[in-house]
Amino acid sequence: MKLMPTCNEAVEMMSKSMDMELTTVERVGLKLHAFLCIHCKKYWDQILMVRDAVRQAVEKQESEESTCSLKPLPEQRKAELKALINNSLST
Repeated sequence: MKLMPTCNEAVEMMSKSMDMELTTVERVGLKLHAFLCIHCKKYWDQILMVRDAVRQAVEKQESEESTCSLKPLPEQRKAELKALINNSLST
């Protein structure tokens, strides 16, 4: 793989990085591409924001309940996450 990936390759690496660790060459290539391509940088920031919002929602939900049973996400939290995502997409 070349050091500077295309936008399509960068998006594939972003997706891959959610499930597994990238190689050093992939990490460097992705960082370089995101530094130079404003569109991919914005997309990458949005992916990370959604991932972090989901993690926070899970952590908050787990801290609020002491049982292991799954419960639906409260409507207020759904609205908070939706607003956070919509706000991020509009910027």
